Parts: sequence; C-alpha cells; structure tokens
Amino acid sequence: MRRALLRFLRTARLIELADKAVAWRAAYKLRHENEAYRRSHPDRAFPPSMRVFEVAGHASLEAFDRSGGEHARVIAGLLREAGMPPAPRILEWGCGPGRILGHMPAALGDEGAQLHGCDPDARSIAFARSAYPAVAFQHIDPAPPTGYISGSLDAIYGVSIFTHLDEISARAWAGELARLSASDACVLVTSHGASAAARLEGAHKQAFDAGLYVALSGARVGSRTYASYFNEAAGRRLFEPFFDDLAFSAATPGGLGQDIWLLRRRRHA
Repeated sequence: MRRALLRFLRTARLIELADKAVAWRAAYKLRHENEAYRRSHPDRAFPPSMRVFEVAGHASLEAFDRSGGEHARVIAGLLREAGMPPAPRILEWGCGPGRILGHMPAALGDEGAQLHGCDPDARSIAFARSAYPAVAFQHIDPAPPTGYISGSLDAIYGVSIFTHLDEISARAWAGELARLSASDACVLVTSHGASAAARLEGAHKQAFDAGLYVALSGARVGSRTYASYFNEAAGRRLFEPFFDDLAFSAATPGGLGQDIWLLRRRRHA
C-alpha cells in the first residue's frame, strides 16, 4: 500500500509536497524533545527541525547530532587511511547546515586543517556560517562549476549527494570534484547501492541489476525526494573518466549507511 502511494505521488509530482507535510508533522511531534535537547546543550547551535528533516529524513535533534559526530569520525578515519596529509585543505561538498562538518575539527584532531563547506541551499549556508565561524562556507549553484580553484583541495567528501542527482548531473559533479582535487587528493562520496535498491521494483530493479543508473523522478533533481541508485559497475563507469584509482565498499552497519567510494586522481608528469 505504501509503495503504491509513493508511486502515485511521484507520478503526480506531489512527492515533495507530501514530504513537506511529513516533515511538519515530525517536527511538531518532537518539538518538546528537541527543545529539551537544545537547552541541555547551551553552547551549541542547532538548525531548525525542518532543516534537520531535510538533511536526515527525521526531525530528532539528538539523532541528527549523534549521527553527525559518528559520520565525522568515520570519514576522518577513512581519509587518514587514504594518506591525507597533515594540515589538510578539506571540503565537504553538500554540507547542508553542518551536520557532519560541525564535528569534523574534533574528529580530525588537526589544528592546522582548513575546513570548507559548500551547498546550493542558501538557508543552510546562512545557518552554518553563523554556527561555525571557523569554517569557510560557500553558496554554490546546483550545477558546477564551483568557485574553488582547480587542484586546491587535499580531500573532499560528500555524503548522500549522488543519491539525489540524475545521471547527467552526477557526471558533471564527478568532473568538478576531480578538477578541485590536488595531486593524490582523496575524494570520498557515497551512493545508494544494493542494500538501498532492495526497495526498487519492476523495471527499476531490473535496470539497477543490469548496471544502469536508476533515478526515481517526480521531484526536483537535487531535492531530498529525488532518489538515484547505481551498483558498482555503473559507479565505475561514472567515475572512471575522471579518477585513476577507485576503491568501492558496499554499505555496512556502523559505516555511513550507504556504499562508499574512495576516488583519487593522479596528475602525471
């Protein structure tokens, strides 16, 4: 029944409106719990509950905060294992209101790190600038290029961004991430793979299994309700034109909740 309703909402292009109604209900239901969490952390800044839902698909400030810290630690560890240099220049692509980036200084433990964040949502960037003044934020367009200088970053990460792009946009952003990467820089991104694709049906599931890029439309590209999926084979076709090294890990409990790609572009003499 629920899947049939979702199919109808996508077909009628009502999925974003329905999602907003769900967000309002979730924020209202947790209003007292969230206010108590804000009061118990007076030294911290938290985004409005509707912003939380837009990023996380729920309205719980505590879960939003906890997952941000956990993901920051996972990402910092993976980037260090990939050989990220000391005092790195790091960009979070699609940082939203800073769910992860707000925890990254503690996760890195490197006072020389230069942290940057970018996002096409102006409200999220405005909040993040006020909440995390030590981080350099940039409001970007939904499509590349960004204003960052080519080869200026030692590490880039983006969690659950490719999961909301169509294939054309995904290819354009893969090229932009490669352009921004310094020699031997590591790019960490996530995608909806086999575990997430278990919810697909019919032709969509067949296309995913065949190694095609699958997108569930009915919403704006880049919005929370626009969902895309690709398996390892499709991901390699997407990233190989821009990166020399690709390391793929399927989603596991305790990770980032999605498939993880570690990408590296080597600039040859």
